[in-house]
Parts: sequence; structure tokens; C-alpha cells
Amino acid sequence: MPQILFRLPIRIYALAVLAVGLAALLTFFLLSRSVDNAYQMREGELDSLTDSMISVLANLEEQVRSGTLSLEEAQARGKEQIELVRFGKAGYFFAYDTDSIMVAHAVAKQMIGKDQSNFEDVNGLRIFEEFGKVVGADGAGAVIYHFNKPGSEIQEAKMGYVKHFAPWGWTIGTGAYVSDIDAELSTMWWTAVASLAVSLAI
Repeated sequence: MPQILFRLPIRIYALAVLAVGLAALLTFFLLSRSVDNAYQMREGELDSLTDSMISVLANLEEQVRSGTLSLEEAQARGKEQIELVRFGKAGYFFAYDTDSIMVAHAVAKQMIGKDQSNFEDVNGLRIFEEFGKVVGADGAGAVIYHFNKPGSEIQEAKMGYVKHFAPWGWTIGTGAYVSDIDAELSTMWWTAVASLAVSLAI
């Protein structure tokens, strides 16, 4: 038996299988990193967009402090901007206060003025409770949940991003669906699996 194990063909096959196995491990590692990087990039984009809206509100707050606007006027204009701005195919903003009362929402007008603390997605995730956790920990952050796109009843995975605006006690939120990321990564995954299968067969 030892002599058979050390025959040249068997050693070649073993080396080939080892090489494919190592290639598979490397491929899966790189794909995992790609997933992390894709989500981090999306979070960075949402952070920049949210900062832009925070800057608008900060400018209005400066006018309040200078006496140019009353707080009520500034907040009214802030709500208008939050509900007006759009980005991408389905990007929008919303804002809620420290009691989880929605003060502005670009799409779901029925939520405005109502307590959202118990609002859940299809998986039972309390979205605003999770928002509160990331805001309480870091002042800003992302949460993955499911929500329907405007004009659709189908709920899809979405990355929500929130940041607190302390002067008004508002948390400003936005989000982006991650179906494009998942679709691209799924294509990469199956391409890698097919390549490894062909390599192993050869």
C-alpha cells in the first residue's frame, strides 16, 4: 500500500486536488471580503448623503441662533427639505424625534406624527429600536432590515442609515436597497464555483 501511495500519478492527483482546494479557500475568502467591502462602501455613501442633509439643518439652526428665523420656521423648512430631496432610483430621507415620533417622511406620509417605536419589518425586527441602538452607541450607523420600495408591496432587504441632529433632537435617516449588491455578488459566487468545478474536472 505505501508503494501505491507514492506512485507518480497518485501524487500528481493529490497535488492537483490540494491546489484546487487551496484555490477554493482563497476564492471564498476573497468573496467574503468583497461582500464586506460592498456593504461598507454602501454605508459610506449613505453617511455622506446624510451629512449633506444634516448640513442643511445646521444652516437653518444657525439662522435661528442669529435671529433670522424662529425655531418653528426653521424646522418647517427642514421638514420641507427632508421630504423634497431624492437620490438614486428610490432614495429619500426621513426624520423622527427622541420619542420615535415621525416628523418628516418623503414617501410614507401616513407615518408622520405617529409613534414608530414598535414598527417591525416582515422578520419581526423593530427597526426604530435598532436605529436607537446605533445612534445611542455611535451617534450614527447602519441597520439592515426589510421595507417595500415606493409603489410596491414587496419588501426587500435595505440598508438604513441614521444620524442624530442634536440641536433639534431629530434623527435623520435614509437608506438604499441592497438587491444590486446581492445580485452582483451572487453572480461572482456562481462564476467562482463554476471555475473551480472546471478546474477540478480538468
